Amino acid sequence: MKKKQKLDDDSVDEKQKPALDSSPQEEEDEEVVEKLRYRSMAKVAIGNLINPTLENSAITEMVHIVCPTFSLDTSKLQNAILQLYQEGKEKIEKLLKDAQGKLTLSCEWMVLGDWKWTSEDIVGPILHQDFMVISVYFADEDFKMRKWILSYHPHSPEDMKLKDVYLDSLKNVVTDYEIENKVSTLLVPNSVDLGLDGFSKWIEEEGGSNQINPNVFLIYCCSDMFRLMVDDMYKVLT
Repeated sequence: MKKKQKLDDDSVDEKQKPALDSSPQEEEDEEVVEKLRYRSMAKVAIGNLINPTLENSAITEMVHIVCPTFSLDTSKLQNAILQLYQEGKEKIEKLLKDAQGKLTLSCEWMVLGDWKWTSEDIVGPILHQDFMVISVYFADEDFKMRKWILSYHPHSPEDMKLKDVYLDSLKNVVTDYEIENKVSTLLVPNSVDLGLDGFSKWIEEEGGSNQINPNVFLIYCCSDMFRLMVDDMYKVLT
């Protein structure tokens, strides 16, 4: 009876023993693995134009199929995407500053609302706000045409009517990437006067001290057509 009592006591003791905590090294390894997972998912989201802010997005379904027990945290996915963006931005900044040729800036916008389009004109769900994009076109060291998005600005339809929005956005991009002396051309929408004469004046005023190239040509007429023609031409060449 004493022997049985001892065995019972041992069983109780085993059950009452607290679970061992993970070592700091194990926790660090798990954190590294999680970051790698979200980094991989961020690349998938970027490559497939998936909106990471939606809980029911395609990437959520994909993760559930591959790993049903994994719970996707969209905030961590957004952070991983922003980290990739920051890394890419730093590389682009260095490349543009070291580039020998001239650069072309492109200003494009997409407005939903009472100015150009309404939500009724859009087929399917609307996954974005009104926004403006500033991109750069340049020839790389292999003489291939490249286009990179340098700046993304969400705006309300009312803001998009203000000419200062475009002027200030272009100024910020030029100074942020330190390409004051490299910009030679602007591609802008041809249907609206954006008041970009102020951009040329700014370049002329700053050109003496900052050596900003004052030869900026505003291309209004048929600019969108030229852009599409260039894109199509380089698609064939590449």
